[in-house]
Amino acid sequence: MKIIQSRENKTWKICYQLTNKHPFPKEKNLTLVAGPKLVLEFIQRFPQHIQWELVPPGGKTLSKAFPISFHLSLFKELDTLQTNFNLLVVKTPPISDWKPSLHQDLPTLICPLGDPRNMGAILRSAAAFGVTQIILTPHSCYPFLPLVVRVSSLTVFDLKFLRLQSFTPLASFKRPILALDLIGESIFQIRLPLNPLFLVGQEGLGLKNFDIDQNIKLRRIKIPMLPQVESLNAPIAASILFYEWFKHSRNR
Repeated sequence: MKIIQSRENKTWKICYQLTNKHPFPKEKNLTLVAGPKLVLEFIQRFPQHIQWELVPPGGKTLSKAFPISFHLSLFKELDTLQTNFNLLVVKTPPISDWKPSLHQDLPTLICPLGDPRNMGAILRSAAAFGVTQIILTPHSCYPFLPLVVRVSSLTVFDLKFLRLQSFTPLASFKRPILALDLIGESIFQIRLPLNPLFLVGQEGLGLKNFDIDQNIKLRRIKIPMLPQVESLNAPIAASILFYEWFKHSRNR
């Protein structure tokens, strides 16, 4: 097994860069999977995506991927969750630019969330209820950040991602954009389409970026709740919406 003992080593630098918490990393074809449960599940479900298995000093390999071991101090810098367990460097799928001809018939979420925890939580709910396509906006964090992967409990690898370089193409969407807001039609009183196009607001800004372009047609919907609570955060609100759609779509 290859043992790395220097911070000048190219492989260690690549691995260390993956621990960067910046929401828009430069390295976008690899990510880290950490935590005993997720590592073992990933080895079972996605063995073809594993680039390297990082083994702690004295540890044993768990997969058929190329194994690499590090000096203890170097491994601790990579093991930011302090799991003292094997880590996986895994390949991430490419994210294509959105085009009007692409997959207009899939249940879709436009997700401008920039916080990795929020992104991971909403992706987990989307996968749970069958919203299988995610459209990223210029403000979205990278969906394969290690923290997003962890919070999503690997469901990020079950979803299809597309990317918008600007908000302008939203005006050309053929389906109505169902935008969660504090005002609008109750989700319990409208008939949600079989292949919806959902939109959640950005942290702190809500739907302001989408309201700038008058050509973007939003159908605002809301979740009724008691007046003493002003709002729900985006992942929780989206989970309620996804479940309501899932419940009714299965009965059609």
